[in-house]
Amino acid sequence: MSSSIASPLSFRPLQEAHFSLLLAWLTAAHVQQWWGSDVRTIEHVVAKYLPRLSDDSLVRCFIVFQAEQPIAYIQAYWLADFPDYSKQLPLADLTGVASLDVFIGEQPLLGKGIGTALVRLFLRDVVFGLMRAESCVVGPAVDNVGAIRAYERAGFSKVAVVSVEGAPTAECIMQAKP
Repeated sequence: MSSSIASPLSFRPLQEAHFSLLLAWLTAAHVQQWWGSDVRTIEHVVAKYLPRLSDDSLVRCFIVFQAEQPIAYIQAYWLADFPDYSKQLPLADLTGVASLDVFIGEQPLLGKGIGTALVRLFLRDVVFGLMRAESCVVGPAVDNVGAIRAYERAGFSKVAVVSVEGAPTAECIMQAKP
């Protein structure tokens, strides 16, 4: 873990009070480059993320805090719950396979090892802890070298490169196990 991570990281469930912050992050250039969200207004945030606050949502959403400062967004879900995407992946069995998506919202924190640290912690506490997943799969864009390196440092291994319908570039499919 990098010495630039001075304060502990924690995950708090996404709340409606976070929506303005989420909008600011989703519209920031460094997030737009990879996240590619069509969310442009607070109404879009509410429409997309309010349903995810319910207990029966398929996606578990969190704001990542460093000490008391919100710095990132992360979500987890069962890959099998999204068959339009998962059927395009080179995985024979989706039993117990989770996935996650993450972005660091605060641009000055990029490249400091925080992404690696928060993914490691999230895998331990949420994906392999609360969810009890047998493995976790991610699919960063093949040209998102920083994310691929961070995932590798967090324990993921490259599985394949696939072209996914609707994605602007191919994805580097990576997998981690407890």
